Amino acid sequence: MKHEYFSSVLKKCGVKVTKQRVAILEVFEEGCKPISAEGIFGVLKKSKKVSVDLATIYRNLQVLEAHKVIRRVDLRGDSQLYELGGHHHHHILCTACGATEGFDFCIANTIEKHVVKQSKKFKVITEHAVELFGICSECVSKSKK
Repeated sequence: MKHEYFSSVLKKCGVKVTKQRVAILEVFEEGCKPISAEGIFGVLKKSKKVSVDLATIYRNLQVLEAHKVIRRVDLRGDSQLYELGGHHHHHILCTACGATEGFDFCIANTIEKHVVKQSKKFKVITEHAVELFGICSECVSKSKK
């Protein structure tokens, strides 16, 4: 079922359907949180669904990002993280343990209108990213012990 769904997503975006691309997209759906190229490589190597090297994963991530099938997420880490595109949301990250959670609430559209109105140089904002950083409840509990 997933294979057919991701094949149709790729076709709709004008991207050639390959076993590697479909397998990469399936990894995103299974994890439900942003993942690095190295993380994808580890999942695919362990699952043995498809034979793929790290360079191929990087090339495919570039293609998928260019066609907005996936998007890059900046969570201040050493690695580039990616997630499936299409669903507008943001993240909160625990700075102690790295736990990540997505959230749908977004006031950025209101902020964008205000910023454009106040700006002398910009008239259009094409995208935004809101990432919040804090301490998760588990890490707070650990620090109290």
